[in-house]
Amino acid sequence: MDLSHTSTGLFYEPGILSECTHQHSSLVKQTHSSDTDKADSVNSHSIGINVGWLNGVSLKFHLKKNVYLQTDLGLFYSANPLYFIHDVFGPFLYLGYGGQVCILYESNFPMKPNVSWITGIGMSFFKSIDSYPDSPAFKSGISAVLGIEWKFKIPLSIRLDTRQGYGVLFAPVRNPKTKSVSSVDCPWHFFDYAFVLSFYYHFSKKNN
Repeated sequence: MDLSHTSTGLFYEPGILSECTHQHSSLVKQTHSSDTDKADSVNSHSIGINVGWLNGVSLKFHLKKNVYLQTDLGLFYSANPLYFIHDVFGPFLYLGYGGQVCILYESNFPMKPNVSWITGIGMSFFKSIDSYPDSPAFKSGISAVLGIEWKFKIPLSIRLDTRQGYGVLFAPVRNPKTKSVSSVDCPWHFFDYAFVLSFYYHFSKKNN
């Protein structure tokens, strides 16, 4: 009985099925490899550089869907949020270095295949190292995040975002002339903000 013709009219020869299966498997692997070579900023860990309020190295870890842990370390400069409130808290612009840790909840809204809007909210904890040698400043707060991200065919993305919200600062208030500490109570509450340009290289998470 000749079984080379099936009821569907397809012709079968030994070896062809296995060859087709092998070609299909290779195609799937090639497609998967091509996808992983692209920038996946949503489901990956990242390392990069920040330029803006805090200039330095940035590490971003994907914890779960839409949730990230980000750590930054580098040089910062900022306008003094208390300059117009407390006369003894000078100068208007100050420079230093320090680090921060952020917990972020972010969502991506694609505009084009390689461009997305980013919205979210985050909680940050920042510690300066050299602004006040005997009593370093500490800042924390909650901010809204709004930005735009460009992705490339290689695992690299460029991101520009703004972060604004509520901030609280713990730092000594000093008279810029006498360097003495003011008696004004701490902490201070203020409107916090930042504009950041980031360059990230993305590492695909390993799937078990």
